[in-house]
Formats: sequence, C-alpha cells, structure tokens
Amino acid sequence: METRGLGRTGLSVSVLGLGGHAYLAGDDEKDFCLVDQRVALFRYLVSEGLTFFDTMWPNEVRLLAETFRRAGIGPGLQVAMQYANGLSQRNWRGNLRREVESRLEIMGYSSAPLFAVGVGNVGVPYSEIVAGVQALDALKAEGIVDRIGIACHQTCCYPLLARLIDEEAPIDYLLVRFNWKHAEARVHLFESAARRDVGLILMKVFCWDRGPRQWHRRISVFEPLVPQERIGRSAALSPAQRCLIWTLRQCPSAIAVCGMNAMWEAEQNVRALDHLDEEVDTSDFEAFAARLWTPDCVAEIARSAESPVTRRRALDILKSF
Repeated sequence: METRGLGRTGLSVSVLGLGGHAYLAGDDEKDFCLVDQRVALFRYLVSEGLTFFDTMWPNEVRLLAETFRRAGIGPGLQVAMQYANGLSQRNWRGNLRREVESRLEIMGYSSAPLFAVGVGNVGVPYSEIVAGVQALDALKAEGIVDRIGIACHQTCCYPLLARLIDEEAPIDYLLVRFNWKHAEARVHLFESAARRDVGLILMKVFCWDRGPRQWHRRISVFEPLVPQERIGRSAALSPAQRCLIWTLRQCPSAIAVCGMNAMWEAEQNVRALDHLDEEVDTSDFEAFAARLWTPDCVAEIARSAESPVTRRRALDILKSF
C-alpha cells in the first residue's frame, strides 16, 4: 500500500486509514460483524500495508485496543486520538488533560502519537480554536502528546482553519470532512496546508451527508443493494472505488480514513489504491449525492442493505422525511 508523509508530523503512513471503530463487533443485532470477522479484517488490512487508525470517542479506543490484542497487532501502527467536539463544550479546558490521559491508559501508551481536539457542532470563535491549539501545545511540551491537530466537520469553519495555518499556529495536522459533495476544503485548506506542511486526513469519504445537523445520515451513499456489488475483487471499479480514487487524487499529500466493517469493503478499498494514477469517471456521482435525500432510494436501502444496522439507520432516515 502506498504511503504518504503526513506533513510536519514526520510520520509516513498508509494512504488509507481505518476509522469507524464505534461500529461494534459481536453477536448482538446492533453489531456490524462477529468479533472473529473484525479481527480477520484488521489482520487483512495490516497485511496489505495499512498503518493508520483513527479514533474519536473513548469506547472506540477501547474497541480498537481490544481488536489489536485479539489480532496480535499493534507495534509500528499509528493511532490518532481525538477529544470529539471538545471546543464546543463549556469546560473543555478542564476536561482536556483527562480526555488525553484516559485514552493513553486504555492503549497502554505513555504519550499520544497524534491527538486532535474537535471544533464541534456549534459556532466556535477563532479565538477558541487558537486557545485549543495552545492547550494542546502545552501538553505536547509536557511530553504526553507527540503531535497535535484540529478535527472539523463544519465546512463553514475551514476559512478559520486556513487562517490558523497561515498565522503559523503550531499545528501538525488537520482532520477534515472532504468528499465529492462537500469539497470545500479544496478551496480553503489544501493550499494553506501544503504551504505550511500541515498534514491532512480526509474523512467522510463515503458518508457524504453525515455532518452537523445530519448525523443520522450514517450510511455510505454507495451502499450496495445486491450481492453482486459486494465483491471485493471485481475487474471493474465500483462507484465507491472511483470515489476513493477521486478523493485521494485531489490532494496528493493527504490520506483518507474510512470505516470498513466487511471483508469485501476492505478488499475493494485496497484494490482501488492500485489505480491512484488514473483519472476516474464521476459522471454518475450526482445521482449518488441525492440518494439519501430520496425516500424511494432510502427505502430500498432499508430493505436490501447487507447489515441490519444499516437497514435500521435507513428506517431512521425515512422517519425524517
């Protein structure tokens, strides 16, 4: 698997990272897959060269640590941690150290390889973002955080993040929402990040609509509806594969983090990386952009999606129409 330098972090990591660790593994109906299937998926991805794992909530860190243990993997892998929605919380200053230390305890780390604070879902003034970077930088000086970042789903905040970079804040990387439908980062952030050597991690590659005020749209717009579309090693590129290729081609210095919960998903994403030097057809993407906003399409996902979790999420979306 291709690796890319993650800006001034000094790390070289796989161009594809794994997120979505809140997607549970077990034998309950709320689970995406069996525990052994999750372990096999991790082993496969690591064997293919994946080295980057992203986490948000503490339960995700626990699930990741447990899967590492069961899979017998861990050394040489990079785990990014995050105080999710931190800056939108009233007492984030008092909570930040505890948020870092609790995750270190779970992973058995003495310091966090990468730690970001999230902007959150409400309007956060620029001064508060600066304060968040300063607070993280102080923890970095103490040695309990190695590299610091900001995480943001709110595209309206991207000009503020560009300003932060241009004013030479001591930030090492950004974790931002970027996909074909929401490509604002390309306008506001990519140039500034490249100029200051700030690492870029792109999220919501497939879940285009999931973000502030639309968190319930937790479904890939490319969710396959028939078994023939759930083949990991097909000769033709699937729409999801073309989307991943398109995303990574927009910023040659960025990596993409995706949730993967089935082996065919992992295999499709890995195979897509063999085509990063190719232009891909996006002429059908407009239809996918409307998919989760069309009741008939959502109803079809509720009937035909492979995972019962995805089917339930589609039913929840139907209730919002």
